[in-house]
Amino acid sequence: MAIGLDSGKILVYDVRDMALAQELDGPGNSEVTNLEFSNKGIFLAASWAGEDVCRVYSLHKNFAFAEIKQENAPVKTLTFDIYGGFLAIGTRQSMTITSYKNWKKTLVTLRPFESGVNAIRFDVSGKKIFVVNNEHGEIKTLSLA
Repeated sequence: MAIGLDSGKILVYDVRDMALAQELDGPGNSEVTNLEFSNKGIFLAASWAGEDVCRVYSLHKNFAFAEIKQENAPVKTLTFDIYGGFLAIGTRQSMTITSYKNWKKTLVTLRPFESGVNAIRFDVSGKKIFVVNNEHGEIKTLSLA
C-alpha cells in the first residue's frame, strides 16, 4: 500500500503488518497526484502536480527508480497494463507508452485529442486502450494489436 502526500513524499507500507517499508522523496515539493501499482506489486508509478516527470519505482530492487520525462507537459494520469509490463502516461499534450525493459524509452507517442489525456485504462486483453478527454467529454478506444 502507498500513500502520496501533499509534501511530495510517498509512504510505502508492507500490507502484511502495515509497517512503514519506505519513505520516498519526489522530484520536488509538489503534491502526489497519481500512484499506481503494477499487478503483482513489483512496480509503483507516481506523478506529482505540475511536474513533467513520473517515476517508476522497482520495489523488488530496493526502490530504485527510473524517471520518465514528458514533453514539458505535466503528467495528468498513468496506468499499467494488466501484466505490469507496459505503462501509459497521459499529459495535456499526448499519451506515451513505455515498457519495463527500459522505462525511459518511449515505445509510442499518440495524440488522441488536441487538449490532452485525462484518463487511461488498458482492457484485460492488453490489445486495446481506452483514453478519456474530460474537456470535450470524449472517450476513444485505441487498438494496440
